Amino acid sequence: MADPEPITILVLGPMQPGLDDAGNIVEDPRTAQLTRLVSAIAEDLVTTEPALGPIVVDQPDSNTSASIIPGILTKVEAADLVILDLSGGSQNVMYELGLVHAVGLPYILTTKDSGPPFYMLNIFCIGNFERLEPLDPQYNPHSLLRSRIREFLRSLRDSSGASGDPDSFATNPVTDYFQGLPVVDISAPAGLAAGYWRNAVRRFVRVGGYFDRPDRRVTFSDLLPDKTEVQRDLKIRHFVAVEPVSILAETPEEDFDLLERTLADHGFRTTKGTIHQANELDMRKFDVGFLGRIQPDGSLEIVEPGVVIDIPTTLYALQYSPRVLRIDDGPAGRPQGAAVLDRLRRRRYGNMLDRFNRIMRHFLRRGDARGHERQVHFVTLAELPALLETLVAEA
Repeated sequence: MADPEPITILVLGPMQPGLDDAGNIVEDPRTAQLTRLVSAIAEDLVTTEPALGPIVVDQPDSNTSASIIPGILTKVEAADLVILDLSGGSQNVMYELGLVHAVGLPYILTTKDSGPPFYMLNIFCIGNFERLEPLDPQYNPHSLLRSRIREFLRSLRDSSGASGDPDSFATNPVTDYFQGLPVVDISAPAGLAAGYWRNAVRRFVRVGGYFDRPDRRVTFSDLLPDKTEVQRDLKIRHFVAVEPVSILAETPEEDFDLLERTLADHGFRTTKGTIHQANELDMRKFDVGFLGRIQPDGSLEIVEPGVVIDIPTTLYALQYSPRVLRIDDGPAGRPQGAAVLDRLRRRRYGNMLDRFNRIMRHFLRRGDARGHERQVHFVTLAELPALLETLVAEA
């Protein structure tokens, strides 16, 4: 089994020298002290719960050059969790918090003040955080910070979801306004999701759509060995969208081959069917794959009611998203290894695929799909066989 990927915690806060309680200039910025504290907490957590590791704790470079903004953005884009110290109401830190909110990253707020600024009043923040070092489990702010970091790490490492949702750490007023979507994700994933909804899924779930009609006329072009077209009236009950596996590929052919091999291992394959236009809302006939059982003689029997199997090929455009293309440039002046860049690309794709699925579920909750939400499924290739076993059993 492969070793788990490291989880990166980025610490942001005032970088300039500050004042101690006596009013003396402290050359060691508070953020550097907080970074050491978070590192101590991470080390303690990995020691007591090894499954939470490995953990990397990072902070911005302490410089005032013109590259500081690209440097901050590079580190934000590479982070899994951001800890921001709002002490003193630093405008720079508030700007960084805005970036974190816009990107939709999980975060934890701390401050030595009694509470966060006005706009953050409804967000969890560890206030009255005076002492930073050394780590003291009996000091309430240290205990709270350790507990929050542990909760996040457990939610991220637990793929079953039993330990909570890491996205709950990303909630903020901006995402609340956009019904749970961060600003950056109302662009590329949202645009692709809207297109896939309008051009594919909505055809099935809308009033009078393919699910509502008792039978739909479907033309199959490769059902028979001699490729003679066959027309059937077929009740369509389920739409299954399979998440791309080879998302870094230029074309989806590899994924379609993987899909067919997976189906064949369980006695199925797909066959191309053209669903005839019901009315002008369909815009045109719709070509898609239908699930069929492989018979002993090698022929195919269409599963009834019909199960549509599709890979959203529109998702391959995500590799041209500016957020992904920017990864190839790497940090200014600091080239990264191929393995690190590949990890960042895959994590960015993973985040975008997750957002795509969330946006599709957002559309399904709206009025057009009432009554049909459970007939639309978004699954990985690994999850597909178990789902098909359930769907075919229903038939």
